[in-house]
Amino acid sequence: MIDASPRSSVFDALLELNPWARPHWDRRLEMIEAETWNINYPNQGGNAETRRWLNDFFPARARATEVRLTSGAHPEWNAGVYDIVVPLFSDRDFAEVHVGTPLKPVSSGWLANNDKQVVGYSLGQFKADVLLLAQPDLYDMTISVPLDLSGLAFTIGLRTAGADLSDVTAHETQFGPYARFSSSRLGRFDAAGAEFFDQVDFTPSTFRGDAIFAGAVFHGGLSMQAVSFDAACDFTGAVFHGWTAFAGSVFHEVANFREAEFHENSTFEATTYHASANFTGATFHRGVGTSGIQDREVAKMILAAKR
Repeated sequence: MIDASPRSSVFDALLELNPWARPHWDRRLEMIEAETWNINYPNQGGNAETRRWLNDFFPARARATEVRLTSGAHPEWNAGVYDIVVPLFSDRDFAEVHVGTPLKPVSSGWLANNDKQVVGYSLGQFKADVLLLAQPDLYDMTISVPLDLSGLAFTIGLRTAGADLSDVTAHETQFGPYARFSSSRLGRFDAAGAEFFDQVDFTPSTFRGDAIFAGAVFHGGLSMQAVSFDAACDFTGAVFHGWTAFAGSVFHEVANFREAEFHENSTFEATTYHASANFTGATFHRGVGTSGIQDREVAKMILAAKR
């Protein structure tokens, strides 16, 4: 039985790995007692007071992550996170519960929880709070020196939302669930042979340098919609096990998808190609969308790879 209380020993263990977070966590407890604590999705505040807390928390978490990644301290930290988090995810109720406060219908038919007052503390809230301490984060950071993540494992996936990273190498890196690279400004990004577990989001990021995903494996869905590939991109031999979305992306230089495998539905709708594209030997095992592609030769290449 998981102790999913606001003062769970799980948090004590995670705070041992993240001592910088203790003042933030004390404030969190005060907000829970005042019934104003509302994380309604991963890393998302459901009310103004929680969003203010996150605005203080995220920069501190990002600074701590940068120090670990640049000092070589990440593997030991991640091993500690693994020992704490993996047993939690082995519990079916914890693994399957929505991350955050219980959802309810809001405007436009969406489900969310934007309540100013939240009574009680659910398993979903516990899960959201665990992820706050277990996720490495470079949110809104600017890092102008090369960042080498090669061979590292991220039990909970890295988040770089809003970051400006000039040069990232991630050869054979393992990115766990909840990895988010959305709205990032990326220079050269070399993730050859990397593995991405669960859904991963790059929408709507910009790759200013070469984007290299040759031989990468995406075990869950991939969103690369409205992405700008300003330099060459290479997905040679990449394997996409989940749905894949490149809709609205712009390829300014060579787009190489040679021998890539798409196992679920994919879309390249409304993509734009300013240079050559290569889908030789690629295989689409399910449906693929090509409407809105102005370059009909590229559309033909994609459809020719449909099995």
